[in-house]
Order: sequence, then C-alpha cells, then structure tokens
Amino acid sequence: RFLLIYFGLIFSIIAQNDLLNQLDDENTNIIPVIATFKGTRIVNAQSVELVKPKILEFMIQHRFGSLKNGMYDLFGMDNAAIRFNLEYGINDSVSIGLGRSSLKKTYDIFSKIKLMNQSNVFPFSMVIFAKTEIETLKRENDISGELVNRITYDSQFLIARKFNHRFSAQVMPTWV
Repeated sequence: RFLLIYFGLIFSIIAQNDLLNQLDDENTNIIPVIATFKGTRIVNAQSVELVKPKILEFMIQHRFGSLKNGMYDLFGMDNAAIRFNLEYGINDSVSIGLGRSSLKKTYDIFSKIKLMNQSNVFPFSMVIFAKTEIETLKRENDISGELVNRITYDSQFLIARKFNHRFSAQVMPTWV
C-alpha cells in the first residue's frame, strides 16, 4: 500500500508540473484579432482599422443633401457634398492622410495611431485619431479675417471589440 501511494503521489506531482508548463506556453502565444471592421470607415466615422503598411488608399466619399424636395433636387444629389481622401499606411500602427471636402472648401491633414490590438490576451482595440482642418470658403462679412477662426481640431479615442465574425462594436469619444 505504501509503495502504491508513494508512486501515485510522485506521478501526480509530475503531471501537475507538465500541465502548468503547457499553460505558460499558451499565454506566450498572442493571437491578434483581425478585421474588426472591413474598412477604415464606419459610414462617415473612423474605425479602428488602419490602412495596411506601404499602401496608399484613395477614397471618394459622397454625402447627399436633403431628400425633402424629392425629384426636384434629384433626392439630395443637387445639394450633395463630396470628399476626397488620401491615406498612407506607414506601418502596422501608424497611418497618415490628407483630404479635401466641398463643404466650406475644407482641407485637412490627419493621423491614426493604434495603441493596442485586440487579441486572446487584450479584450479590445484602441486607436487615437487626430485631425486639423482649415476652411477656405470666402466669407462676405469676415471682419477679422484671422486664420485662427478658420482652423478646427478634431481628436478621437476609438475603442472597439470584435465579438464574433458577424458583430463588432465601437465607442468613439470625440473632442472638437
């Protein structure tokens, strides 16, 4: 009986050590979550996705005007605003870009920096987005004419989680 208990205790201790080593190996393998969203935008907002490294992406975005006049305004096409956007991925964590919008003839420059990526270790992705834009529309009654009155700053902290292959959610605290 004594030998049976003795060898049983030794084998159980050895088995526990092997199990603990396997658990440590699993924690060192970080598996990143990919494609939280399918693009760098969610409708007109930014997403946590960045342009891939060494890729230059050109986008044309179209925002319709009011639909209230129906066919007369071609359901918003006559009062539409258009935006051109050029974005470049520097690496996996940084992208930069510039754009031009027909609304108030605005030019902008922006950057996105990925702080954390969702993985089997970290539960969500975090990205900082910052943009500076300047309005170039001529103003009839602009008395001051100061440049500072035409510049706008926009900062966002994007936090997103991919729950499964069909559903992702994002929160976007914004400061303008």
